[in-house]
Amino acid sequence: MSRQTHRAYSVAAPKLFSIQDFLPELPTADFPGLNTLIPAPINHVNDPPFSTHLPMVYNFQRIWGADGTFVDFSGGPDTLVGNPNEAFPPVNAMPFLAPVVRIVKTPQGLVTFLTDSIEVIGGGPATVTFFSVTWAPGIGLLS
Repeated sequence: MSRQTHRAYSVAAPKLFSIQDFLPELPTADFPGLNTLIPAPINHVNDPPFSTHLPMVYNFQRIWGADGTFVDFSGGPDTLVGNPNEAFPPVNAMPFLAPVVRIVKTPQGLVTFLTDSIEVIGGGPATVTFFSVTWAPGIGLLS
């Protein structure tokens, strides 16, 4: 199953709604107007965590948690738009071969307990430097 399939939102029947924007683009006596200097979050850089995300540890100024066979983490210091602790871009996910049961913070990295092995997430603090290594293959929380 691909990550996009795993992370896809359920699509229900479309519902009609309307939005009435009462704030003017230019400032008036009553309203401040639109601030064009604030960048908008695009390309999912400020997505909330999925409902199945279970937060487990705070490390590298990020919230780390399990979501099935994935370890998701917040944008942290890489977030330029929005709240770094609430931004969960879909690319900030590390796949594993078994369900993640527990994550523990240690000086060596984040020890990730799976149902069939023990892995460690190292690297950081930048997102592109995180990696995972198997510490104990075949020794999981189900064995």
